[in-house]
This record gives sequence, C-alpha cells and structure tokens, in this order.
Amino acid sequence: VLLPPEFWNDYAMPVGRRLAGWCPARQFMPKAWQKDDPARQPCAPAPVVPRHWSWTGHCLCWLRDGGLLALVSFVIWWNLAQIPQLQTRVPVSLNWIAYDVGLDQNYGVFAPDPQIDDGWYVFYGTMKNGRTVNLFTGQSPAVLDRPDDIPGSFGGIRWMSYLIFIWSPAGHNFLEPLAQHIGRKWNLTHSGDEQLASLDIILMSEPTLPDLTKPPPEMLMLWTEFF
Repeated sequence: VLLPPEFWNDYAMPVGRRLAGWCPARQFMPKAWQKDDPARQPCAPAPVVPRHWSWTGHCLCWLRDGGLLALVSFVIWWNLAQIPQLQTRVPVSLNWIAYDVGLDQNYGVFAPDPQIDDGWYVFYGTMKNGRTVNLFTGQSPAVLDRPDDIPGSFGGIRWMSYLIFIWSPAGHNFLEPLAQHIGRKWNLTHSGDEQLASLDIILMSEPTLPDLTKPPPEMLMLWTEFF
C-alpha cells in the first residue's frame, strides 16, 4: 500500500492482465429473471470470450492457487502455535515466511496475559509565584484526582502512543526531553512569575487486578525538571 500509483498502473496492472489471459476461461451466467414478474424482461446470457489455453497458463494458475493455499495453511499453523496449551510449534527455520510476508499475527492483547496496567498522567507544573497548573490540561490548581475521561486526558492518539511508550522501562530515556519540551513551550507564552520553576511528571498507577477490581491509585514520580 506504500508503493506509488505508477507502480500499480504501469507494472502491476499489465502483468495481472497477462496472467489472467493465461488462466483457463470461466463462464459466468447471469441470474435468471423471474418469469412471473411482468416488469422484468429476460436477459440474454453474456457472451463468453474464449481465451487461449496453454500449458503455461494452466501451470501458472495452479502455482498461484497452490501458493495461496500454502499461505493460508501457514497462517492457521502459526496461530495454533500461539496457544500455550497446544504442543504445536513452527520451526525457527520457517519463521522468515511469517516475518517477510507479514503473517506474524498474535493475540497478545487478549491472551494469555492481557494488559493490566492502567492509570493517568499529571504534568504537575509549579510556577515562580507558587501557583500550580497541569501543563497538559491547563487545569489550575493541578490535582491528582482521576479525570472523568482518561483516554481524553492523553491529548489525542499520538500523544497517547508516546505516553504509553514512556510508561515502559524502554521509554524512560524520553522523560527528560519530554519535560523540557513541555516546560519550554509554557515559558515561551508566559513571563515573569508565571513562568515555570519546576515540572513533575507524575503517573497515577491504577492496575486492573485478576478479579477486575481496581486498587487505590499509586502516585509514581517519573521525572522532575527544574527551570
């Protein structure tokens, strides 16, 4: 889907038409009209254009259908191998098929260990005059309470993806540049005592327990930046 349209118009379409011309002809007949309906007139069958039959075209069609059948079988095999209770395993030597063709599916979002982390962020900014503000929502004074709309508090799908990433240990290196970016953006539009003195990136962690209950939120101080 990332290829330019010139590829499909100038190369893929002509090749597809040539391959279709080599495949055996199939006759498609229109559905018969109901004879008891006077408003409908019988329609003559569409003419079937004969296609040139050749062993080359026949072999190409079998090769195409056989390749698709093999890939569908591999997808079923690959998905069965994701079930821990089954002893089915795809050999490591065949993993390239899944990765190169894009068939490496898994259902890790749902099983066997679904995501249990939950919570919300508070970008707790303290100004030079002592006033506090949540730099992400503009709420002042800043509070740690649970927002009414947690997904909406992330500020859009791109911010959500970024903030979920820095939630993980692999994303902790991005906390400092994030704090500097948010603080610099605030200070560019404020002056004097309204400028930031410090910024705390706080994660209010509220994991989902196995019995689907939620414990009291825990405040995790991820980063503190001084200005």
